[in-house]
Amino acid sequence: MKEERSLNIDLARIFAILGVTYYHIWKRMRRPENIVGIFNLDGFAKWGVIGVVIMFVISGYCMVGCYKRLENLPTGKRLKSFYIGRFLRIAPAYYISILICCIFMANNLKPQPYDLKDIITHLLFIHALSMETVTTIKGFYWYISVQMLFYMLVPLIFFICKKAVQWLHLSDTAKKWFSVFACIFLFPLTWLPVFAEKEYIAMLPCFLVGMLAAYLKKIKIPKFIGILCFLGGLGMMFLKSTYFIPYDVYKCTAGIAIAVGLLWMPKINARNSLRTIIITISTASYSIYLYQFALFPFIPKKRGEFVMTLFVIFTVAVGLLMYLCVEYPISNLLCKNKKNPASE
Repeated sequence: MKEERSLNIDLARIFAILGVTYYHIWKRMRRPENIVGIFNLDGFAKWGVIGVVIMFVISGYCMVGCYKRLENLPTGKRLKSFYIGRFLRIAPAYYISILICCIFMANNLKPQPYDLKDIITHLLFIHALSMETVTTIKGFYWYISVQMLFYMLVPLIFFICKKAVQWLHLSDTAKKWFSVFACIFLFPLTWLPVFAEKEYIAMLPCFLVGMLAAYLKKIKIPKFIGILCFLGGLGMMFLKSTYFIPYDVYKCTAGIAIAVGLLWMPKINARNSLRTIIITISTASYSIYLYQFALFPFIPKKRGEFVMTLFVIFTVAVGLLMYLCVEYPISNLLCKNKKNPASE
């Protein structure tokens, strides 16, 4: 029986992509923070970067189900199916995005130069491994590189966990509680200063927390814990400043709290029309992230809240359009090829 789609995951993706979009546009417009007492009313824009943390947590969470669905296949076929599936999910729209971005730069809409090495490393998804190439074409492409690197690790993580369970002779209940404690111990890893220097290291604990959260689905965690986590993380976004807490610690803690909170809070339901809107925006979130640069050259400096919100809406609209023009047709084509025996 097919598992019902979780709107909690969809809403987490929407929260994340809107946060990242607001952050990029807010930062580009150089808007000042609106402080009232101990609160920052522009907190969602300033801390929208937390959306990246949420995306890594959700990605780790979804990878557990994605890989476990292939468990009945032989090892070779399982790895082939998983890696090809991940590549085809990410690469086509990403490559088209890079092509469009390079056309933009060729027409002087972005002054930063790039060379053949930058293009090759981006096409191979390894540009985040070097500070020389990580931001050369477009800064936010680092996320795609790190995500692909984590996908490469998923089978290894499953293998290590399987061997550890066999060695420790853990029961199903013990495995769940082991996941709880592992999740708790992963939190401090996001606080280490060395992690702040390389995003592909800093985001790994967040990805692993998402994987562990997926293992805890069947544990009856009180629903109020999820609500408290979400409200706590949301509240951190609107505080005046971090004071004694370093930026990266604050970012990862708030992002993980919001993501885990949305995953663990009571199941969210919606009527047909609203449900369709939520699923559509969530499904298009990858395209919304990829094509943000399209409107960046036209964003004015130091404009009001209305103009900023308008550009966010336009950016989301462009992402939805590109999803319908690129991602959706490609995914349909791939599905047809899978059903066609001649294509195997």
